[in-house]
Amino acid sequence: MSGRGGRVAGKVALVTGAARGVGRACALRLAEEGADLVLLDIGVVSRVETVPESLATAGELDRTATEARALGRTVVSRLVDVRDGDALGAAVRAGVAALGSLDIAVPAAGVRSRGTAWEMPEAQWRTMIDINLTGVWQTAKAVAPVMVAQGSGSIVFIGSALAHRAVPGYAHVAAAKHGVAGLVSAFALELLDFGVRANSVDPGALGPPGPSAADVADAVLFLASEESRYITGTSTVVDRGSRWV
Repeated sequence: MSGRGGRVAGKVALVTGAARGVGRACALRLAEEGADLVLLDIGVVSRVETVPESLATAGELDRTATEARALGRTVVSRLVDVRDGDALGAAVRAGVAALGSLDIAVPAAGVRSRGTAWEMPEAQWRTMIDINLTGVWQTAKAVAPVMVAQGSGSIVFIGSALAHRAVPGYAHVAAAKHGVAGLVSAFALELLDFGVRANSVDPGALGPPGPSAADVADAVLFLASEESRYITGTSTVVDRGSRWV
């Protein structure tokens, strides 16, 4: 456990997109602070149509799980495509069966691509919405009943500064992240009376001079912890003020 103490000690956190990037950083930060983990990622080396980079591999997900276990955490990991709602539901059930509860969810799975709004192929648009918006909704939908039954929980969505500022070439990303902002408000309102919170962390472009994945994970940790127990329905922008420049 981190020398900074167990800010989420005894909690169970589910993280999608846990093999790389922000998802991996969030998983390990939560593990450092005492959370056991359910780790999900797509785990293929082939490309999803219209995505110009290879997706996370099973080996990368295993590496995240191994590092979390080295911190003393219990980990359940599964290869899941967030576009598959049935597979997500099965993974959530497996995690709860193994670990006993589900207190935190971080739907961090997402893809990147670039294209002007007026020239973008429809397939590229649909892939972005299917993964970065519908996949996020399906993740939150899968975890919400567990949290409602417990009477507690925190869903920390990963949004984007693109929901606050337009950038050429990213209309499809902005549309998905505006949708995520709507999900935050809807889940926060609908789950309020059940003791379940919903917030988002909205990072700017990662890397100098902007934030790192670790900076995003620190904000996620705060919103996942009891330190933010009176906070719901909010967005925390982590962008070093770049949206104003």
